[in-house]
Amino acid sequence: MRKIHFHSDLGYFGGCENMIANFLNSKELREKFRVSFSFRNSPIYLQGLRKRILFNDQIFPLNLPVFAIHRKQLVRRRGKALKMIHFLRHAIEYLPIFLLSVYRLQELFRKIAPDVVHINNGGYPGAFSCRAAVLAAKISGIKNVIFVVNNMALNYRHPYRWLDYIFDRFISKNVDVFITGSNVASAQLQKVIKSKKSSFLVIPNGISPREVTESMLQTRHRLNLLGEFDCIFGIVGVMEPRKGHLFLLESILEYRARLNSESLKVKFLIEGEGGILQTLEHFVSINRMESIVQFVGTEESIFNFFHAIDCLIYPSVVDEDFPNVISEAMSVEKPIISTKVAGATDQIIDRVSGFLVEVNDKYGLWCAIEKMAKDREMRTVMGKESKQRFEKHFTARHSVTQYENLYESLL
Repeated sequence: MRKIHFHSDLGYFGGCENMIANFLNSKELREKFRVSFSFRNSPIYLQGLRKRILFNDQIFPLNLPVFAIHRKQLVRRRGKALKMIHFLRHAIEYLPIFLLSVYRLQELFRKIAPDVVHINNGGYPGAFSCRAAVLAAKISGIKNVIFVVNNMALNYRHPYRWLDYIFDRFISKNVDVFITGSNVASAQLQKVIKSKKSSFLVIPNGISPREVTESMLQTRHRLNLLGEFDCIFGIVGVMEPRKGHLFLLESILEYRARLNSESLKVKFLIEGEGGILQTLEHFVSINRMESIVQFVGTEESIFNFFHAIDCLIYPSVVDEDFPNVISEAMSVEKPIISTKVAGATDQIIDRVSGFLVEVNDKYGLWCAIEKMAKDREMRTVMGKESKQRFEKHFTARHSVTQYENLYESLL
């Protein structure tokens, strides 16, 4: 039986790992191919993985070296001298850590001898070991390499990317197919990679709806949502600046007086955790927004949360490819309000299954919120459109089938 090996590298089992779960859980895929999976070993990632996959054979946690150089680190460090020292230190570490990653990966690849190596990367350049896996595959004699990029590729404008240039040229010559979830991300990747050999495909990530363990009323009661509301909005995602939480809160602050004039009773539930949580909580507190904005922490079962809300808001401002959370909400008949970021414009049909607004357009965002809050019947119709579109284009089965066809074409 032909073998497909998946490799991924992320500190936690995040949104870009959803397709990994789909592949590993697919009975149809495992009937056609022998499937294996390697990843950076960490307790947090293992915990998320075990919640999502149904089998444990051919799973290889790897102790890979850490190479962490970030644009934010270079930008935030004060003084040219400190930035230069930081840059030079990482330049010295770059090659030895890259080669050690290659060595450990090629040991595994030679052992299992896959026909295809499928690399799942968060962004580009993304995880160090994902790029090292390309060289490891070639050293191991593996002819077919697929490289999936789940975010917008970064160019060479920032000094920390200069270290990658030579390796990027190697990758561009040795990856058979680059895949993104959206056309926008694919266009950006092609500008960076500039490969004459590789193919570039767009395959939207598929979603497998997860278990619902509470009724809508139970979830609302647990979240202390007492009484009647015109609309309950939900925001789901890690709390990073790029996800647009502050943009949403600023929009609510600027236009909340219209809530009172329209006598609308709404609630904004913000799910998740992350680095800017305290900043967001402080913003809500000093502006006395607690009556309409509620932080709910991380929901153990996110599909309980989806069933409890009336509409999902996705206010991201930058660095997106194909937001899984949008497809998840679509799968349970929820209308969506989203900014026009990458794949969201493919997922949502504006004014049919939800509303699309320009990035950082506070007034446009608020107008969409207001329309949703006022019109229950419109939300119901849009929700049904969302569900139909999800079932036609964005199920796990639909996505995995496209990958199966790709594997067959390579072998």
